[in-house]
Amino acid sequence: MKSCRNNLDPLDVEALASGAAPLQDPDAAAHVEACPACAALVQEARRVAEDLSALAPVPEPPLDLAKRVLRLRPFSRRERLSLRIWAPPAALSAAVFCAGLTTLAAPGLSGREQVGLGASALLPLVGVLRSLTRWAGEVVRFAPAGLESLSAALRQEQALGIAAAVLFVPVAFGLRRVLARARR
Repeated sequence: MKSCRNNLDPLDVEALASGAAPLQDPDAAAHVEACPACAALVQEARRVAEDLSALAPVPEPPLDLAKRVLRLRPFSRRERLSLRIWAPPAALSAAVFCAGLTTLAAPGLSGREQVGLGASALLPLVGVLRSLTRWAGEVVRFAPAGLESLSAALRQEQALGIAAAVLFVPVAFGLRRVLARARR
């Protein structure tokens, strides 16, 4: 069978296969009747659509799926510190990291492929560093306006300003304890 010089748009092929009017070329139906190659394309698309419709329908998800997937409350302090919860994800991350290092060191890879894989492994780190520099730039850019706004609010609400000043005492005490623990 010879191929056709007038390539039909895939959208028109799908439309003709489903019995709808062509979307791109209004003369596509007449062309398919005259061209055996294009008629074969439409027939193949019709066969694929029939095969897909013959497949088993996708079962509906259970009604309580969202409740089982979504975590509706934040982790408690005990859960955040629990090794039982965080050990499997940490082990998986370590295994993926080790698998990547093993792939990089595989003897079947050339030096060029190892360098390419190494660069690919470093790309997420570059993304994190880039976002941190953007974050730092935004903090530097918006800090003066934020401090000015806070200063204006504290001047208007003197009781709020006094409460904020009083709260500096426990914050300073806590910071001193944290720094003392860090030195040990």
